[in-house]
Amino acid sequence: MAGSWHRRPGARICKKVVPVDLSRQQIVRMLRRAGLDELADQAEATLPDPVDTRTVNQFCAAHGITTSVLMDRMGASP
Repeated sequence: MAGSWHRRPGARICKKVVPVDLSRQQIVRMLRRAGLDELADQAEATLPDPVDTRTVNQFCAAHGITTSVLMDRMGASP
């Protein structure tokens, strides 16, 4: 079949997670949008610019916030 793509039996799709740098201001805006103004103020004062995803995750975990909680507060649907 021309133009079609077939996966070989036993082949697996691998997903690679690549850290992404975000601006501190992007994180601050996201926290404010989630209604976490105090946390946004702390992020603005303490996070480096740019900030990598590992640092953001550590910051959120230290304040009891998970990505699921953040997404819910911002109105994400499953």
